[in-house]
Amino acid sequence: MKALISPNETVQTGVRVAAVADVDFEVCLPMHWVDCPANITADAFWYDPTTSTFNAVVIPAPTVVDKVATKPQPTVTGATTLSSTTGA
Repeated sequence: MKALISPNETVQTGVRVAAVADVDFEVCLPMHWVDCPANITADAFWYDPTTSTFNAVVIPAPTVVDKVATKPQPTVTGATTLSSTTGA
């Protein structure tokens, strides 16, 4: 397998794996091909050119914000009237 490396696109502390193919084909510089294990997939791994290793992309867990705790809702007392206007 071959991995197409895009050195102009940084990912974490390495560069992007833009594509994976059985055989390489001509690409524009500075992109280039390197041999890779069969489990490597594009955009799920990044390449470290200093150690010639592939590493999985780590996607941080989303931060959950409790909107009720951070922004209290207004207190309503009594009846509330909703009105709508139509153009009829």
